[in-house]
Amino acid sequence: MLALGIPFGVAANALYQYLRGVISRRMDPISLAGQWGELISGIDERRCSIGEIRYDLRRRMWVFDGTN
Repeated sequence: MLALGIPFGVAANALYQYLRGVISRRMDPISLAGQWGELISGIDERRCSIGEIRYDLRRRMWVFDGTN
């Protein structure tokens, strides 16, 4: 039973991860890709933010690449 359960579990997990990735890429309603910039007045530290917002497929999340 164990000899059949391990390959089945590995295959089921691979199928689940594949389907999860396909669904998340196709069903993600947020379109955030682009550039970002802001200036906050009246604060001494970190007054400016500038960077790029994009979806990182490797980490499966939206990331902000830039600086404060």
